[in-house]
Amino acid sequence: MISPRPRPYIDEHATEHRDVDACRKLWAAVLHQALYDLRYIARFDGVERHQLQKHEIEKLRRIFEEPPADFVESTWFDDVCHYLEVDPELLRTWLRQALEGAA
Repeated sequence: MISPRPRPYIDEHATEHRDVDACRKLWAAVLHQALYDLRYIARFDGVERHQLQKHEIEKLRRIFEEPPADFVESTWFDDVCHYLEVDPELLRTWLRQALEGAA
């Protein structure tokens, strides 16, 4: 599980290394992957294991090693969203609606 870190840690690291743009792109990619993984999981809701392809089982196993839902509900998610100037609650609401629509 990803442990929460205070927001200044992110800012400090980016400023210290003078690569704010790359840092922002990295964190945007982390958010994107978490959202993608949650949608991937939702696709298989209610599907029996024997109905899955081997690669689907392996991908789900890897996703569940560090569940994206834990990240999305964490203060770490809040910190990353604030760093990217995105409202974390708005993003969570959008995600819930998207997942409900996919079900």
